Amino acid sequence: MYHLETIQKEEIKLKELIQYVLNLANKKVDFIEVYIIKKKGINVTTRNTTLENVEYNNSGNMTITVYNAYKKGSVSFTKMNINNIKKMLNKAIDLSNHVSVDPYNQLPDKDMLALSAIKLNLFNFYLCNFKKIIKTNFLIEKCAFGFSKKITNTEGTNFCYSIDTIVLGNNLGLLQSYKTTIYSLSTGMIAGKSDNMQTAFYYTIARDINKLENPEYLGHQSAKRAIKKLYPKKIYSNKLPVIFISDISSCLFNNLAYAIDGYNIYTKSSFLIHSLKKQIFPNWLNIVEEPHLDQGIGSKPFDREGVFTQSRIIIEKGILNNWSLSTYTSKKLGLKTTGNLGGIYNWLVSYDLAYSLKALLQYMHKGILITELLGQGINFTNGDYSKGASGFFVDNGTIQHPVHEFTISSNLKDMFLNVVKISKDINKQKIIQCGSVLLSDMVISGI
Repeated sequence: MYHLETIQKEEIKLKELIQYVLNLANKKVDFIEVYIIKKKGINVTTRNTTLENVEYNNSGNMTITVYNAYKKGSVSFTKMNINNIKKMLNKAIDLSNHVSVDPYNQLPDKDMLALSAIKLNLFNFYLCNFKKIIKTNFLIEKCAFGFSKKITNTEGTNFCYSIDTIVLGNNLGLLQSYKTTIYSLSTGMIAGKSDNMQTAFYYTIARDINKLENPEYLGHQSAKRAIKKLYPKKIYSNKLPVIFISDISSCLFNNLAYAIDGYNIYTKSSFLIHSLKKQIFPNWLNIVEEPHLDQGIGSKPFDREGVFTQSRIIIEKGILNNWSLSTYTSKKLGLKTTGNLGGIYNWLVSYDLAYSLKALLQYMHKGILITELLGQGINFTNGDYSKGASGFFVDNGTIQHPVHEFTISSNLKDMFLNVVKISKDINKQKIIQCGSVLLSDMVISGI
C-alpha cells in the first residue's frame, strides 16, 4: 500500500524536477511549459467470494512543451531521469524548429495563471487495509444474494482507489501542484435463469472513502435493479414523452459540453456554432459551472495549462452564455480563455424542488422511463441523435413493465428545447449534477 509521507515527499521532488527543466531550458526557448501527472492506485476485483484480480498502479508521465517564434514542439514520456529529460527537451526544441508558424501558439497570459493555490479538499488519504477491501466486496455480494432468490449470479464487485499528483510549471512564474484521491465501489448482479436473465450495475464514488455508500445499500440496489428488468417487452414504434433517469441524464448535457468546446466551434464541427447568446433551452433552465466545490468529483484549482478556474454561467434562463475555451481556442476565436483546457468542471443543472422522480412520472402520465443508452449515434455537426435504449413503459403515471430493444431519435436542438421538467433526484456522483429529465417527445422505433 501507499504511505502519506512518501506521497508528500514525491510531490516536492516533482516540483523540484520541473524547476530543473525550466532552468535547463532558460535562453534555449521563448516559452516553456512542463506538466507532470503521477498516478498511484489499487484495483481489487472479487466474484462469488473469490478474489479474481488485484492490480497496483504506479505510473507517471511528463510533458514538455516549448514555443519558439510561435512554433510549438511537445513531447510526452514516462522515464523521468535527468539524462532522458535532457534528451526529451532537446527533442521538443527540435520539433519546434520543423513545424509551421502558428500565431496562436502561446502560453496563457500571466494574469490568467493560478500563481497562488486554492485548497479544495480533493486529497483525502486513507491507508487501505487489503483484507478489509476484500471483506467489503464479499459483503456487497452477500447482501445482493440475500435480497432475493431471483438473484442467481454476479458479474463481480470492484474496489478502486486512485491517487493523482499533478504538477505544472512554466517560465512565466507558474509552479503549482495539487493532489487528488478517488475511491469507488461497483457491483453487477444477475437476476433470472436460462433465457430470462438480466444484469444491473450500481456504483458509488467519492473523494473521501468515508463518503462512499454502505456495502449493504450497493448490494440491495444492484439486486433490485436487476430484478426490475426481468421479463422485458418490446414496444411499438411511436412518438412519446421520455424521462432520462438521473443515472444517465448527465449524458444529455455531456452533449452540450462537447458542442460548446472551443475546438469544435473554431473547426465549425458543432451544431451550436451560431447559438452563442441565443435561446437553446426553456427559459427556466440554468447551468452553472462550479470548479471549486469542496471534494467535488469535477473540481480543479487550475486547468491543464495553469489558468485559474472560476465559476461561470453556461446557460442562463435558457440562453447559451459561454463557450468552453483554452488559450489556443480562445485566441483562434478572438476571445479570452475560460480555463477549460482538459474539459469541464462541476456543472450544476437547475431543477424543480416540487418534483421527485415519482412526481415526474405522474406528470408525464404516459411515456418511457429511459434507464440505459446504447451506442454512439450522434452527429455533432447537425445535432441528429439516435441511440439504442432500454427502460420502463409508464402509463397513468406508474411503471407498468420493462421495455428493451428500441431506439430513440430526435435532434439535440429539439431535445434541448423540449426539456419540460427536471426532478430533484440529483446524481451528485458525476461531474454534471442533474436530476431526471422529462422531454416532451421523442421518436420511438420498436416493432
